[in-house]
Amino acid sequence: MKYKWIYPEHVHATDVNRLVETLGVSHAVASLLVRRGYREPAVARKFINPSIDDLYSPFEFRDMDVAVNRILKAIEGDEPILIYGDYDADGVTAVALLYRIFKELGAKKVICYIPHRLKEGYGLSDKGVEFAFTHNVKLLITVDCGISAADQIKQLRRTLYWYLDLVALSTVADVTPLTGENRIFTKFGLLVMERTRNVGIKALLDITGLKGHRLTPYHLGFILGPRINAQGRMKTAGDAVNLLVTQRETTAKEIAERMEVLNRERMKLQEQIINEAEAEMLKLGMDVDRYYRPVIFIALEDEIGKGSARSVPVFNLRLREYFVTFGGHKLAAGFVIPRDAVDTFRESFLKLVDSELTWEDLKPEKFIDAVVELHEVDEKLVNDLEKIGPFGVDNEEPLFLVTGVQVVGVPMKVGNGHLRFKVRAGNVVREAIAFNYSTLGVEIRTGSMVDLLFMPTIDKYYGKPEVTLVVEDIRDYGDIRS
Repeated sequence: MKYKWIYPEHVHATDVNRLVETLGVSHAVASLLVRRGYREPAVARKFINPSIDDLYSPFEFRDMDVAVNRILKAIEGDEPILIYGDYDADGVTAVALLYRIFKELGAKKVICYIPHRLKEGYGLSDKGVEFAFTHNVKLLITVDCGISAADQIKQLRRTLYWYLDLVALSTVADVTPLTGENRIFTKFGLLVMERTRNVGIKALLDITGLKGHRLTPYHLGFILGPRINAQGRMKTAGDAVNLLVTQRETTAKEIAERMEVLNRERMKLQEQIINEAEAEMLKLGMDVDRYYRPVIFIALEDEIGKGSARSVPVFNLRLREYFVTFGGHKLAAGFVIPRDAVDTFRESFLKLVDSELTWEDLKPEKFIDAVVELHEVDEKLVNDLEKIGPFGVDNEEPLFLVTGVQVVGVPMKVGNGHLRFKVRAGNVVREAIAFNYSTLGVEIRTGSMVDLLFMPTIDKYYGKPEVTLVVEDIRDYGDIRS
């Protein structure tokens, strides 16, 4: 077992059966909906059938009418408008989104500004303000996420639907919860992106091999987003903004190619840093295969250190008294620290970790959404799960547990360390695949009885669609460790 398995809470059969009857979903999905808080049929129906009409009015924000009128006045008066973003994917896409909308509204003088990551940092910088003054800017708009802008001007709602690809990219890349409005934006934004009118996104999909594919939050968060983020981290984010606002296919292709090269450089540098960190861990006698740890990186320049921190759910990032500036939450944060405080901070941080964390805390958990029989893992289950997506933060992809299934046939190694095999329970046989199966710690052999923690999908590996169990973890049948 690779993970600690957390079993689902009991739910009342009457609640589950009511959803099965009223919504027509499978028993497993009805159980999942109840556990995630969608107990009432009307609420559950609205969740599995989201609509653009469910979005809140942006005019519920305080002074939204004042802001909209000021923007329209600037457009009508041909005033320069400066959109000030940041160098991460959400800031870049927000800038591009407002730029394209303002152009749609007839603005002639729209300027984009992305601060330099190392020279200016996050937020509105002195250099940015000076840039606005020198360009005679009377209206400056700062953005971190442009999700509310898509419906600010009601008469353009139909047109602005086609900008939801940028909104979805911003939402997922910023790792925001995929619930409520964010889920609606992402669900419809993914549909827009698959037939996008944005030549920059087309070029990005083409160079990453995603053109023509059905897109999911995974593609936005782990393929497209990192390529945009790499611009601000390795260079400046100007190219990323230009890619998303250009109307010229040749320009978009050239920029996408440059971004791909820079992203490869970023990956190479990342691999180098990881290798160096692993080498240090080995010197300390630590098992480098166990990564579930709080971690802090600090880059020192002159007398200042700029740091990034990530933690595990059971450990709250604290010790803010050492920082000049700090932003984030208990699981992720960024900060600035004086160089002469780094050593003291390191000692305090390690003492805090040692006093609060146990080895058991450092084994990652996986929450089981439902325990099912193998015959329940069918095409209907997969189709019903589609209605619950898109999946991401606070709307995680469901994990199911099936117990006491037998491995049949001959397991086959595929790709780089993956394993395909079949499992049987009674007369039911299903395909399964375990990616990086050697990390699971259990030998998968013909005839063995196992419990599988998995996500169901429709796979066409053998040419025709087959229900397949994507194995997240495995244990020998009867092993009751959690």
